[in-house]
Amino acid sequence: MEAALGPALQRLAEIKQRWDPDNRFRVNRNIPPSGKGHG
Repeated sequence: MEAALGPALQRLAEIKQRWDPDNRFRVNRNIPPSGKGHG
């Protein structure tokens, strides 16, 4: 996914951490919250 999003991935992960820290919205191409591991 890093190849597709490049530097935007880190920013998106930070936003995800703020709005969805439990990763409830994880279908399709998931961006894990910045506090979680990749998986």
